[in-house]
Amino acid sequence: MNPIIEAYNRVNEFGQEHGLTLKVISTGHVEYRMELLKKHEALPEYTHGGLIAGVADQILGAAALTVSSEDNKQVATLDLQIQFLNAAHTGKIIVGSGYVTKAGKNIIFARGEIREEGSDEMIATATGTFKTYPRPEKP
Repeated sequence: MNPIIEAYNRVNEFGQEHGLTLKVISTGHVEYRMELLKKHEALPEYTHGGLIAGVADQILGAAALTVSSEDNKQVATLDLQIQFLNAAHTGKIIVGSGYVTKAGKNIIFARGEIREEGSDEMIATATGTFKTYPRPEKP
């Protein structure tokens, strides 16, 4: 795995706190898995939309990072748009896929979707814009 992606996994407190597992499919394409727990609920049996939005940012940002890291750069979110389509249920595993749609020298665009594992029904779709910046000497 790319050293920048490895460092990102090591220091990503949000991902660690919520049990997100990253799989890099290819440059510009990632997948995350996460179990939805009671602590993620907004209402009994329903996951808070803010958590789903945070996961969407993780998915898109990681997809962008697979591209920017090839130039020894990191990314920061400039814009995140999310469309909630269905509820996310406690106890289920969600799978999020992120894809880079266009990468320029300093800006990367990505899209993604989140589903319950084993279902074709989407929970949310998202698009994001990311700014690349030089990687600090020590993450």
